[in-house]
Amino acid sequence: MKVPLPVTCPACKNEFALDVRGSDLPEYTTCPKCGTQGRNLWPLGNAVTILLMERAKEELVDGDVTITILLSSMAVEGEMASLFFKWKGINENKLPHAITEADRKNWGDAWKGFPSFKAQLDAVSKLLTHEAFDRFALQNKGWLLPKLDGYDPATGIKQHFQESLLPHSNSRRSLR
Repeated sequence: MKVPLPVTCPACKNEFALDVRGSDLPEYTTCPKCGTQGRNLWPLGNAVTILLMERAKEELVDGDVTITILLSSMAVEGEMASLFFKWKGINENKLPHAITEADRKNWGDAWKGFPSFKAQLDAVSKLLTHEAFDRFALQNKGWLLPKLDGYDPATGIKQHFQESLLPHSNSRRSLR
């Protein structure tokens, strides 16, 4: 999948799109305006989810809402899985180089064992905040509720997130 990533030239500040295929992010880029070659400093995080979100933006601009929803949903799930693995390692005091294949398998099995998006959201929230998602969200509702357009308190914040992020799905299983 070809994805245009926004890049800014360090010399002339020209903003241009760098076409990337797959998750192989190029180490260097040459500015089409001034010819300066610069080293790319990609944001920290999961490169695949970054590429999925950038592609979703392009599809939205082109008017393909269905593909935008699908790519965005995949990116959200991918980012949550990435956070789950990262924080499992942190909570077990393991630096990235010390994580074994057995660790990855155990964490992967745990991630696959969550029956729904809501369960995944709770698992990530517990790793980050030591609270289930709804409880954490309610404790911080002063900044959260104004951003929840259409939120119905009877359904819970977690249910609202699932319906907003995965509007055509009752669980993550239906996306696979």
